[in-house]
Amino acid sequence: MQVHPMRWILAIVTMLLVVGCGENGSPDSADVNWLEAPAVLSFYLANTDLIRSGRDKEGCPVVIEGIRKGLDDPGNFETQNLHGVCSTAGMEFGGDVRCKDKRLQVKCR
Repeated sequence: MQVHPMRWILAIVTMLLVVGCGENGSPDSADVNWLEAPAVLSFYLANTDLIRSGRDKEGCPVVIEGIRKGLDDPGNFETQNLHGVCSTAGMEFGGDVRCKDKRLQVKCR
């Protein structure tokens, strides 16, 4: 059986490109997890005005900016709860939040 070196080289180069270009290939994204924080979201959605208007049904998108503004205040009770989501999982707070559909997610490292 004859082995073609060009096939091996092509296979190795292709594998390196796939690993290097994938999202999980970057060192930053490998250590980042997004965890859901339903209890924190419930607190923000419990706003009386949101409930009366029915906008609480929209979930995370309706309150995400308020949550992000609260991240600047580490003494804020809800910011501490965001940190708690990560620490319960044995990680540190990654400094960011996002909405995934109607759910709140916390970036943890």
